[in-house]
Parts: sequence; structure tokens; C-alpha cells
Amino acid sequence: MNILVIGKNGQLATALAERCRLHQISAEFLGHENLPVTSMVELMERLEKSFLDAEPDVVINTAAYTNVEMAEEETLSNYDINSRLPLCVALMCGKKRKPLIHISTDFVFDGRKNGAYSEDDVTNPLNAYGKAKLAGEEVVLQTGGRAIVIRTSWLFSRRRRNFITSIIRRLREGRDFKVVDDEVGAPTSAIDLAEVCLHIADRIISDPEFKAWGVYNYSGTPNASRYEVADFVRTVMLSSGLLSECPNIEPVNAVELGFSVDRPKNSILDNSKIVKTFNVSRGSWKDEIRDNIMDYFM
Repeated sequence: MNILVIGKNGQLATALAERCRLHQISAEFLGHENLPVTSMVELMERLEKSFLDAEPDVVINTAAYTNVEMAEEETLSNYDINSRLPLCVALMCGKKRKPLIHISTDFVFDGRKNGAYSEDDVTNPLNAYGKAKLAGEEVVLQTGGRAIVIRTSWLFSRRRRNFITSIIRRLREGRDFKVVDDEVGAPTSAIDLAEVCLHIADRIISDPEFKAWGVYNYSGTPNASRYEVADFVRTVMLSSGLLSECPNIEPVNAVELGFSVDRPKNSILDNSKIVKTFNVSRGSWKDEIRDNIMDYFM
């Protein structure tokens, strides 16, 4: 299996590189420095060359502009990477008749639902980032090619900046701090999501009768508030002897922290469709952190 990955240095692309090496899968990675996203003509030309060089069986688009706050100000960069780039990738996949796996986000929802979001629930993003990601989903699906869109939540990895590594950094600083307790969801390990992407890629390549294209949810387990996640990380660090002091973590609501951008309060995703269709299992974020806590310090 030959894979072309759009993205190179992000959390998921890095995890895919690691898992492809482990499974001896051939993969080419196209980083942002090689993606002229401000020009659709140049971008299509660059993608065509990459397709010719890599000769992929499947394409995975991991590239994203993920700074939620800056997306409100850097509107063009947000749009170029989260909307224009997916459109061009989907068009090229259609032209070359290659299947596409595109990564999206829980931020396409407003978080006001009671209970888990299914793939068919009404989308209503609250911020510029969510709106651009939703537009990216829509153009991927509207091109009419063979596409899988995976919505995920609270992605984290061992060596990139994310919620988990930020909590670890603040705990190591030894000072008390606050974490929101009115945002609930499920952290998703980049390694677990990478494995799911590779499993799906293998399935859609090897099964000529596959027709279940469309949107799928994938997130880790169990569901928790951000405060509960932070408290678990603190507990693991204490039990592992990694904290000389025990900072206090104060649970507060998002309004008290004064976030400048609205975020969904409920990011819980219903995973039943992806589990049933592809026979995948949800990875435990608790196991990932507990079993590999030392790796987060490297």
C-alpha cells in the first residue's frame, strides 16, 4: 500500500509516519512548505506532481490550521488550509481516481446537544475555525469522489503541543492553575487515530465492493471534562514520582477563564458507525497516558 499524506509535522502526520515505519507501509508526506495554498492553480500543479511522484493508492489529508484563537484574525490562512486545500486535494483525488481520507473536527458542532453527536446531527460551528473545517468537509463530499471524512476530538500526542502536554508543563511548573470543567469530550491519541486511518485505508483499497463513503466519528474513550482529564494526568504524575509538589487544579467554567473564542461545551462523539463499519475499537486515552507518561517528558 502506497500512501500520500497531506501534512508532515502535525500531530497526526507525525503519528502516521511512525506507524507506517512500524508496519512497513510506503508513505510520502507533503508538508506546508510545499503547499502553495494561496493560489489554487499553483496548488493543483503541486498536487499533480506529488501524485505522479508518489503513485498513491490512497490519500490522507491531515493538514489543518488549528489555532482557534488566531483563526478569528488570520481568516485567509484559516480558509486556505482548512477549506481551499481540502477542495484541491479532493479534486485531484477525483481526477486520479484515488480514495481520500480527510480529517475534520468536533468543532463543526455547537455543543448544545444533550448526549453524543452522531454523523447526521445538524452542524452549527461557533467560530471561524469550525466554520472553515465544515466548509472543508462539504467541498470534499461535494466533489463526488470516494471520500471518508473522520471527525475527531481533542487530539493529543507525546511530542507536540496539545492539551495534555500543556497540563504536564503547568504541573511541572509547580504553581496552582485553573482548568474548565464545563467542556466535555474525549481526548484522542494521535497514535490511535493513525492506526484507524491505516486500517480504513487498507479496507477501502482491498475491498472493490466498498461503498460506505461519507462522514464518520472517531474519538478516544472514556468521555470526560477537561478538568477530569487534567486531574487524571496529575494523579498519574504523582503516582509515577514525577511531581515533587502537588499543584492545585481549580475547576472553573469557560466564562471565568475569559476565552476570547466560543467553543462547543459538548464534544462527545458517537463512534458506533465507524466501529460497526470498519470493526475498529476506541483507544483509551487513560491507558495511553498511564503507560507512556515518561515519553511525554522527552
